[in-house]
Amino acid sequence: MVAVFDWTIRHCRFYNVTKGRADDVAYGFFAKGNSQGTIVDGCYFENCDIPLSLGGGGTDPRFFRDGDSTYEHRGGTLRNNVVHGTKDVAIYLNKATDFDVYNNTLWSTFKDGDSSIDVRFNSRGAIINNLCSQDYHLRDGGAATASNNVFHVSAKLFVNQAKGDYHLRASAPAARGKGANLLVAVPTDFDGKARPRRGAFDLGAFQYTAR
Repeated sequence: MVAVFDWTIRHCRFYNVTKGRADDVAYGFFAKGNSQGTIVDGCYFENCDIPLSLGGGGTDPRFFRDGDSTYEHRGGTLRNNVVHGTKDVAIYLNKATDFDVYNNTLWSTFKDGDSSIDVRFNSRGAIINNLCSQDYHLRDGGAATASNNVFHVSAKLFVNQAKGDYHLRASAPAARGKGANLLVAVPTDFDGKARPRRGAFDLGAFQYTAR
């Protein structure tokens, strides 16, 4: 998506978005070209090279919104998304300012680097309440406020990680009740279930409920 304004992508599924080449990547979702206010909420990505990107891919100068090439993206929110397998990073932020990366579950399988989230090229934003199989990297002037995340998360926290079921187990103390309360920004989880108004705000895309 190029130069879009206030788009919301919700409850979509992306499978096998890949170029199949060692030296190139495809994006499951990305918005660029001075796009603004994009929300990606409650989406599932499986076997995508780079599942989620704000600013990835670069933009020809002719196509920036309002002719402003200062940033590729402004004010994006990535929340409640699930990533199951990647070639590269799960979330890529490239010249993206004021981004919010909240309550995602990211099982990235990046072979050449220990990173689930890359923040690059003067990107700025917040990374809160995420569960990630790998770490996050700040590169090329990127900066982020990161809190209440678990990196190098164990597959044992999830009902069936191998099959892409990232609901939390009852015995998941690293994730249950460990989140910052982001009720205004993330009032529900991946399944549409209400997050708690007080306390017990879980990490990742799923709020725990007994089955």
